Amino acid sequence: MAEAPREPRVSYAVPPGGRVLIDNQTGEQTAWLPLWMYWIQIGHRHADAADAVSKKEQPLGLIKAREVTTAGGPIAGPEGNVEMIEAMVTIVASANCIDAVFGSLRQVDPWKPPGGRKKTTARSGEIVEQLKHSFDVGTKAKEWSQELTWLFQLRDSIVHHSERPRTMKVAAADAEHLVLSASEAYSLTAANARRAVDIVDAVLAECLGHARPGSRAWAERATRVKRQMGRHPGASGPRPRIEVTQTGDRIDITATVDPPDTK
Repeated sequence: MAEAPREPRVSYAVPPGGRVLIDNQTGEQTAWLPLWMYWIQIGHRHADAADAVSKKEQPLGLIKAREVTTAGGPIAGPEGNVEMIEAMVTIVASANCIDAVFGSLRQVDPWKPPGGRKKTTARSGEIVEQLKHSFDVGTKAKEWSQELTWLFQLRDSIVHHSERPRTMKVAAADAEHLVLSASEAYSLTAANARRAVDIVDAVLAECLGHARPGSRAWAERATRVKRQMGRHPGASGPRPRIEVTQTGDRIDITATVDPPDTK
């Protein structure tokens, strides 16, 4: 008589910053992950890369212009545009981080204006209103409205891009040369990449330090996660410590990352 198949052994994969909750009474198993933290890590990684390549390759535009003058006709430019690519990733990741924070707050401290949100309200405007509701940000809201409008408009121009003729802009210049390039390349620079992550860092720092009652529990957890994970980009960061606590029939599993050594 054949043996009955064995029950499979269950294990749990908990990425850094993640959390698993098991209720042995109901059998419910849930997990959640702060992807907003991963997005800001990605943003910092690629902003640093954009800075590095910008410092290394900044003269190339004018060098190539001088070569064109010498050759007397068109010649191939440097292969690829690493700075533009790194800036694209940084800007999208930075906007996605704030978007993910907005999504998290809507779960724990939802808010809508009386009569509901208008369809014409920009995403950045919705986010600022939610931040004002969940955190005591004072006069920062006006500044953030301008900064996040800039960030989301730039993000949208990348992810909802339409390939069409656009007026060229000055990419580099000296007394004898003027280098024109596509408007996309003009906007996708190391400077704008750094501005994008700086905006997100400033918003997060201010919000996490001034949580209102409805968002306080989330802010405390977010502060711990941000401190522990630092700028380590996910899987390439330090191995997390798995911590298990049990209260009655509920088992709580967290993947805690030790803060980076700042000595």
